[in-house]
Formats: sequence, C-alpha cells, structure tokens
Amino acid sequence: MEGVYRRALYRVDAREPFVMRVGCYSEGLQRLYETFDCRSAAFLTAANPGGVKVSDTVNFRAEARLAQQLDAFSLPVTSGVGLDADETSDWPGERSFLVLGIERSNAVRLGLQHAQLAIIWCPETAIPELLMLERETRE
Repeated sequence: MEGVYRRALYRVDAREPFVMRVGCYSEGLQRLYETFDCRSAAFLTAANPGGVKVSDTVNFRAEARLAQQLDAFSLPVTSGVGLDADETSDWPGERSFLVLGIERSNAVRLGLQHAQLAIIWCPETAIPELLMLERETRE
C-alpha cells in the first residue's frame, strides 16, 4: 500500500492549481508558503478509512467532519484531490484538503482520528513526505 501513496498525485486546487508528488520539490507549494507566510502544510483526507472503499455518502460525511475540525484551526485551507497515478486503476479520487501552517502533530492526530493509513506532510523544503501513520504512533 505504501507504494501506491508514494506514486500518487496530490492535486491542489489553488488559484493556480498544481500537483504534488512525494519526494519532489513543489514550486506551487512554495508559492503558497510565500503567499500565506507559512513553513509547513499537510495534505489530508477523511475518505476511505483504513484504505477500504466506502460509499460516497460515508465519504462526504467524513469530509464534512474533517472540514469542521479544520475550521477550528483558523488556518488557510485549499481543496484538493488525491489521485492514483495508475490511469487503469478503479480507485476513486479522494477529496482532500491542503492545510497551510498546521503543526505536524495536529496533522498526524487528524489523520488518525479519520482512520487514515497515511498523510502527506509538507515541511519547509516544499518537498512532500509520506507519513505512514502506524509508524508515527510508534515513534
């Protein structure tokens, strides 16, 4: 499963949309850091908990809960979609959020609360990193 996350495309629907990839510098992300004067971000979803496909209704409800939680942080948030890089895959795009300025611990906590296997952490370098949440809880 980790390989799927590493190869995935993380589309950010900013004013100037862009795609992030794990391990690759993102100029679009760097521009958002400069625009919003921040040094970190996380790409989060509540879709398909545990890596298991669920109904659109379940995903929409989970997304609404995550959006409500994110509102409480009062941080800039941009919508996005996590996409399987394999064009023949039947895995649906997962509606997501890029949260600018969030602390890593809060991003991990939100991922765990929504039963996600992984999140995308974006440090100051603007090079997205894959965080497998099971490992994060052991460290």
